[in-house]
Amino acid sequence: MSHHTADPVCPLCADKLQMAVPELVAWFNRIKAVYPNAHVSWSYRNQADQEQFFKDGKTQCHYPNSAHNKMQNGKPAALALDIFLIDEDGSARFPGLWYAKLNAENEQNREPILWGGRWKHLGDMDHFEFSGAQRSEA
Repeated sequence: MSHHTADPVCPLCADKLQMAVPELVAWFNRIKAVYPNAHVSWSYRNQADQEQFFKDGKTQCHYPNSAHNKMQNGKPAALALDIFLIDEDGSARFPGLWYAKLNAENEQNREPILWGGRWKHLGDMDHFEFSGAQRSEA
């Protein structure tokens, strides 16, 4: 099954969203309604994945210090999603201008979402993090 641009339901995204807090799931579903070619690359990251990201220089956080590593009641409850677009040709795209537009929309709509593209130390363009009350345990 191919997931090109405007798949209304992406099983891979749905699986990843099951490991995120409900607030992020609701936010992404609002994004997906407006940008149907949006997809989730990461939600929860286990210790091995997080340490590989650290080793590869893609994060400055060891496990369990990333918003991607959060747990609630012993289950994954990521406070962050990494997202991307799929173009007409089926290629993944990570367009900085689109991420900046999403951030502006989040601010305008007073969404409790932090954008990693604003961080000077890492500039994590595809990272969006729930900034509401900390609902999960480390």
